[in-house]
Amino acid sequence: VNLSLTNYTLTYNGNGGTLPDSSTSYSLSKENGVAFNVDGNTFAKSGYYFLGWSPTDTIPAGSTENNTFTANWEKKTDLTLTANGASVTYNGKEQSVSGFTSDIDGLTFENVTAGAKGTKAGEYTASFANQSGLVIKDGTGTDVTERYAVTFVPAKLTIAKAELTITATNRSMTYGRTNTL
Repeated sequence: VNLSLTNYTLTYNGNGGTLPDSSTSYSLSKENGVAFNVDGNTFAKSGYYFLGWSPTDTIPAGSTENNTFTANWEKKTDLTLTANGASVTYNGKEQSVSGFTSDIDGLTFENVTAGAKGTKAGEYTASFANQSGLVIKDGTGTDVTERYAVTFVPAKLTIAKAELTITATNRSMTYGRTNTL
């Protein structure tokens, strides 16, 4: 009896990454001779983003060997977004500050804002809204959000008390008489 292998095994190695169930690898059985695209990444590695699989992302038709694909990771770049702050003097009207700066040039940011507003003298925290919705794009408009470990730094809007000066009019009066102003 002549038996031939009809299936082969694909093993995915997380290379330090883990699956939602904490597994570090998984295997699949595939039919010989059928072209197959390698699975998309389902591993996660804290502080890193996925670059692709090694040795390749496809298995050519006619493959008959077992294959192991290893995840390739790149360390995320630290990025700090700092809310704008301001110091103003009380004027009875609402005061505000908005916007933020980045410590890395050449990026654009979508779906996140920072700011604070207040009327009374005091300090107001200029914080970020919608941090989880942040989209980071490079100079070509490509979404590169996954490549960055973002730190959000709040700032302050400080409304200082207004200075009040009272000046009395210099007058004199004779004792016992009514003073008219």
